[in-house]
Amino acid sequence: MPQDAKTYVANMNESQENLGVQQHSGCMKSIRIGTYLLASLFLTQCASVNAPINDKIKGIALESPAKPNHPQVMTEISSIGSNYVCLMPYSFMKDLHSDHISFEYEWQWWGEKSAGIKVMIDEAQSAGMSVMLKPHLWIADGTFTGLLSFSEDSTRISWEKSYTDYILLYAQIAEEKQLDLLCIGTELCGMVRSDKDYWARLVSEVKKVYKGKLTYAANWDTYDEFPWEIGMDYVGVDAYFPVADNDSPDMEMVGRAWIPLKEELKQFSASQKLPILFTEFGYRSVDCGLRKPWEQGREGNVCIENQTLGYEGFFQEVWSEDWLAGVFIWKWHTKEHLERKDSTRYSPQGKPAMDILEREWKRVK
Repeated sequence: MPQDAKTYVANMNESQENLGVQQHSGCMKSIRIGTYLLASLFLTQCASVNAPINDKIKGIALESPAKPNHPQVMTEISSIGSNYVCLMPYSFMKDLHSDHISFEYEWQWWGEKSAGIKVMIDEAQSAGMSVMLKPHLWIADGTFTGLLSFSEDSTRISWEKSYTDYILLYAQIAEEKQLDLLCIGTELCGMVRSDKDYWARLVSEVKKVYKGKLTYAANWDTYDEFPWEIGMDYVGVDAYFPVADNDSPDMEMVGRAWIPLKEELKQFSASQKLPILFTEFGYRSVDCGLRKPWEQGREGNVCIENQTLGYEGFFQEVWSEDWLAGVFIWKWHTKEHLERKDSTRYSPQGKPAMDILEREWKRVK
C-alpha cells in the first residue's frame, strides 16, 4: 500500500457519504432565476424527449462497498419500485496539485474497482434494474472537486490524459455490459471552466467505445456552465437546491421555494433541447437539511421531519414535471455501513422518506 494511500482508506467511509454533496463558497453563487430569452421557441421541440411519469428513471445511488454485497441488496432496492441503480467506481488524487489520478489499486475497496463493479452490474441486471455507471473522483483531504483547476497547461494536460484513461476504462465496461447510461464526471466545475474543449474531446473518445446514453453530473449552482451540446443525452444536476430559509419549514415554504427553481430548470431544459436528470438528490435528516442540502457531515440536530418534508415536497411539486427524466436518490448503504434510524445522514433507509419513495415509485399514473 502506498504511504499516501493510507489517508484515503482511513477516510473512505466518511468520504463516500460526503462526495456528492461537498460545497465550497468558491464554487457557490446565488441561484440564478434569469430568463432564457429564446427558450420558449424550443418548448414544443423539447416535448419529444420528455418521459411520461411511468417511464421516469427511479434510481438509487448505491455506496461502493468494502467487500462483496449480498445479492439481496439489489433485490431490496428493486422492491421499493426502483428501476435503476447508480454504481460508483472511485479514483483518487493526493491533493489539488496532483497532475494525475489513481485508480484500480489493490488497497481500494472492492466496490471502487472494476472487478467489484462488474459483479454489482450483473446483480443489478439480474434484479431487473438498469444501471448508470458514474465514476467518481475523491481528493484525499476532502477538498471539493469543483475547486480543481490548473494554472500550468502541462499539469492540466497530464491530468486530462489520466482522467480520460479512467473514464474510458468504465466506458468500455459500460459497453461490454450493455449499460443504458454513463456519467462522465461529477461536480468538476473548475475543470469545466478552465477547458471546455477537453470535455468535447473526452466525449468523442467515449463514443468510440460506448454506444449508450451519456450525462455529466453538474453541481446544482453551476449546471449552466457545462457544454451540454457536445453529445449529452441528459442535463445531469446534483440537485441540492435549498428549499427552506429556516430550520422549521412547512410544506407551503417548500412549495414556494420550488416555483422559481422549476421554472429555471424547465427553461434550461428547453434551451438545451434535453431532459433534466437529477443525478443526485436527497436531504439529511437534520434541522438544516432543507436550508443547506449540500452541507455534509454528521453535525446538526436530528430532524427526521425535515427530511420527510423534503421528500414530500419533491414528489408533490417536481416529480410529475415533463422536463424531469428522473432522479437518483443519495444514497443506499449496505448492511455493514447502515446508519441508525436516528442518523443525521442522507440515507432514507429505515426512515419515513423510504415509505414516500415506495409509495410514489409504485404509483401507477
